[in-house]
Amino acid sequence: MSAESPHHHAGGYADFPFVQYVYDHLPAAKHRRDVDFHVEIAKQIGGEVLELAAGSGRIAIPTARAGVPITALDLSTYMLAALQESLAREPKEVSERVRIAEADMRQFDLGVRYQLITIPFYSFQHLTETDDQLACLRSCHRHLADDGRLVINVTNPSLPRIVSGKSFDEIQPEPEFKLPDGRSVIRKIRDSKKDLVNQVITSEFIYLVTNLDGNQERLVHELPMRYIFRNEMEHLLARAGFAVEAIYEDFQKTPFGTRHSINEAGWSAGEMIVVAKKCAATA
Repeated sequence: MSAESPHHHAGGYADFPFVQYVYDHLPAAKHRRDVDFHVEIAKQIGGEVLELAAGSGRIAIPTARAGVPITALDLSTYMLAALQESLAREPKEVSERVRIAEADMRQFDLGVRYQLITIPFYSFQHLTETDDQLACLRSCHRHLADDGRLVINVTNPSLPRIVSGKSFDEIQPEPEFKLPDGRSVIRKIRDSKKDLVNQVITSEFIYLVTNLDGNQERLVHELPMRYIFRNEMEHLLARAGFAVEAIYEDFQKTPFGTRHSINEAGWSAGEMIVVAKKCAATA
């Protein structure tokens, strides 16, 4: 496992407190269509769910509202504080279904075995080294019941983006939006580094924040992420003791490879949602 600080693998969310205030209001998060998918699979499988990199509870809270108990694990105290604030506004029967765990997704010990573990919205890609990916998957394996399932959502890598120099230019893929306190935010994105050997792209998420007095701040959240190809994902899972049951390219469960769609910003070739079953443990 990497000797770096565990916060290096929190996607910068542990070191960038502004994300706590803005995340739930980002158009990319608010309008993402994955919540119903995760809630439905949690209801179908039954039992308590563990969500890794649960953040501010965008998926965990709707899951609890649906009557499913869930453990929300995250390394960022900022994001977990946002989750706690949101839970305080929920009915007691909902908030009591959510257990919060501040822990590293690579190495955790919760003393519970779950029927379902999920890693939504590209969080697995914050693990940029193979040893860290396998450590996370093996921790999941230890925490799953014998017939448990693991669901991982990563991007389907866009080869044009990987090789293009245009991705170093700033783009604005979503409209300006407002925070509850009245501040206006424009978010732009650009790639700042590409490590093609190790399959890591470092992006800058640039927040232009207009305060109530009219002054503007420029805040930069740097985010390294590893892109993962389908066969690579299958091999990682096999090494960690899983068998792939299904791979989808969208949250309507379209079989992977059916459309090869490119998202609006051209930053990925759509989704890759992998459902895997726990098998025998590996060395």
